[in-house]
Amino acid sequence: MLINLMLANIGLPMVAVYLPFAWFALIPIIFIEALYGARRYHLSFSRALLAQAIANGFSTVIGIPMAWFAIVLVQVVIVPGGIQAGGVSLSRSRC
Repeated sequence: MLINLMLANIGLPMVAVYLPFAWFALIPIIFIEALYGARRYHLSFSRALLAQAIANGFSTVIGIPMAWFAIVLVQVVIVPGGIQAGGVSLSRSRC
């Protein structure tokens, strides 16, 4: 039972470090894409900004958890003998 509780939190440190920077990086991306979209498609800046904010917000909300899940799966496959978090082995085998 204790192993399952530890495995449930295995990716939390990764998300806690990455997530704030991802949201801060999203703001200039939205503005740059809105500027490009307004020029390219002859839209008003406010309309392009709203479209880019919705599209990038949606893709970020979906994409970050998917990327996190893929990274955790790769870690589970690569680390032999179990999952290690901070040097603590969480292997399912008994010593």
